Amino acid sequence: MLNGKDLFEYCAERMGCDYISDLHFLGKAEKARLSYVIEDVPEDDATLFQWNDAYSYLTGSTAVFKRAGEAKRQLINNLR
Repeated sequence: MLNGKDLFEYCAERMGCDYISDLHFLGKAEKARLSYVIEDVPEDDATLFQWNDAYSYLTGSTAVFKRAGEAKRQLINNLR
């Protein structure tokens, strides 16, 4: 699904962002849309580090998860 891209690159592309850093500045409605983009990414397509990194970057939280699926679920919930 990620086609050789990392999770941030994939999300930025799908959201129409010019830069990965643009993901950090999404509004509430855009974050909700991003949650659906992320929901479609199989948890095994990104590493645990990538899921935790995405969670931290997009939510501002320092939480660290032990399983990719947990990080993905919490990220989706937080974005919605």
